[in-house]
Amino acid sequence: MKLVDRSAIVTGAGAGIGEAYAHALAAQGASVVVADIEAEAAEAVAKQLVAQGGAAIAVRADVTSETDVEALADEALAAHGRIDILVNNAGLASVEASAPCATMERSLWRRLLDVNVTGALNCAVACRPSLAQSDAGVIINQSSVAAYMGTPSAYGVSKLALNGLTAALAAEFAADGIRVNGIAPSTMESATRPAMRAFPEEMRQAFLQQQLIRRFGRMEELAELLVFLCSDQSRFVTGQTWLFDGGLVRRP
Repeated sequence: MKLVDRSAIVTGAGAGIGEAYAHALAAQGASVVVADIEAEAAEAVAKQLVAQGGAAIAVRADVTSETDVEALADEALAAHGRIDILVNNAGLASVEASAPCATMERSLWRRLLDVNVTGALNCAVACRPSLAQSDAGVIINQSSVAAYMGTPSAYGVSKLALNGLTAALAAEFAADGIRVNGIAPSTMESATRPAMRAFPEEMRQAFLQQQLIRRFGRMEELAELLVFLCSDQSRFVTGQTWLFDGGLVRRP
């Protein structure tokens, strides 16, 4: 196992990709703090990890609240004694959040940036002292292929801003020995959660035709990339956002 004796916080881990990340980190030996704004969802995932032999606790946290994320860091330290890995997965994603920037209600615009960008910053700041004490401190920010598409999407803008934050924090935290990277996936699916499940099949297929690898990515594959970026195998990697999109975005 690659992450034995390490402690990880995963925000937005009550469902979806965050849940897959929590399971992958636990499977590699990490103690996991399952953080989510939905307390019951976080509790359910933490119980699954413990039932599978892992060490896990659940913490209810709103990443837009500095008080909440400071308490999150404190609870992680109280439970596991250290913080080695922070996965900023919590994010706001919806049809409304993908609206064009100029026509979006400004209250939603502010909320989108507060959750998707400032939330990651809040968590990074709260965990920085503990990550600096680790000899393997890592922050992973969950971006999206939407950041690269150039479509009129406020959600894409928020993820592009998060990519900028990833690069900035990598430079700022380098002196503390903390690596900061991002992951930008396309649409993922699992055995129980089909990709684009709310869309007609013809729209699903039209999306796939844009990719070079014409299938949806699997959450367990995405989680393998996360584990790599959190492990010693990637000690020479920082300041990068990794596209994981089946060749949807192609750039030199």
